[in-house]
Amino acid sequence: MKITGGQFQGRQVSYRERKGRRTTSEKVRMAVFNILGNMVDFENIKVVDLFAGSGMYGIEAISRGAGTVTFVDRDRGSIRDVKLAMETFGFTNYEVRSMSYDKFMAETKHALSLQKYDLVFADPPYYDFDLQKIELVADILAKDGVFVLESSSRVAIPKIDILRLLEDRTYGDSHVAIWQKI
Repeated sequence: MKITGGQFQGRQVSYRERKGRRTTSEKVRMAVFNILGNMVDFENIKVVDLFAGSGMYGIEAISRGAGTVTFVDRDRGSIRDVKLAMETFGFTNYEVRSMSYDKFMAETKHALSLQKYDLVFADPPYYDFDLQKIELVADILAKDGVFVLESSSRVAIPKIDILRLLEDRTYGDSHVAIWQKI
């Protein structure tokens, strides 16, 4: 997989395909970051890549200048791949958390009394996750923070009352929704 923009644009990231896992296509990532480029100043922001898998959303954010990125995934193989990519590129501004979404949200909600995330990516398994749980992201998102959800185009996106929907796009089987906390 290739990084689509920023300081490391064009560099390859190795990732081992796993049963039951899919990676976000380069086309979708490029589209997402083109949209975000008009609404997010990546310089030194705090990012979390939920359901990280290959970690490409977080890696793209680092390449564009993010201050810190937290990668969260319950799959140990994915976590190993993300760590290897970070070491390969010499990135030091990251944290990797091997845990479920529910556990991360519970721990983070209690620990984030002072600082929250400026940008949150979530790319849960298309058919093995209750999208209604995604509304918890609002609790860890900073004021004016941006939330990107990639889901199946066959599944309706949830309504999140305290977030304003900015973009709602479909790319083949992938649906991308982008919200901002108001």
